[in-house]
Amino acid sequence: MKETASRIIWKGTVARRHEAEDLLQSPGDTVMVVRGRPRLIVLLCPCGCGDEIVINVDENAGPAWSVFNGGANPSQLTLYPSIWRDTGCGSHFIVWEGRILGARQRRASLNIEPPIIARVGNALSPRGRHFSEIAQELSENPWSVLWACRQLVHEGKALEDPDQGVFHLAAPRNNPRGALRE
Repeated sequence: MKETASRIIWKGTVARRHEAEDLLQSPGDTVMVVRGRPRLIVLLCPCGCGDEIVINVDENAGPAWSVFNGGANPSQLTLYPSIWRDTGCGSHFIVWEGRILGARQRRASLNIEPPIIARVGNALSPRGRHFSEIAQELSENPWSVLWACRQLVHEGKALEDPDQGVFHLAAPRNNPRGALRE
């Protein structure tokens, strides 16, 4: 059975891409390439296939992933959007607060702090907003906001539009039968 990773293992920063190779030994090992600013994250695929995944985090170099918590505590970093390999092993995963999650993992197994859920609930509107827009407004990572929105849906306080990722406030109820208030 091949070794897999459920967390990133922070190995540090380097100035050049080729310098990362010697630091990557086990699935989940992660290095950031920094030249003046963060440029790339190099990650040894968490599935155990042995492939290096190079992730652009420099918007000046084209489409880029967003990094959250990468400076303050790199071992707790979050990347957005998910990483979906369309070659090799085909892995699809999320890096959230240092954890490596299968893209289909249920939010129920994650711990979203109640203050984040409350802030997200206050940011919802009746017209509907995409979770990434709310995340930007609140300076939160998008995954935590998505899962907070889904928790609010579970509690009956929000609804998710069929256009996935768009959430809006649920209409308040004024009687036990559930009739909507006018």
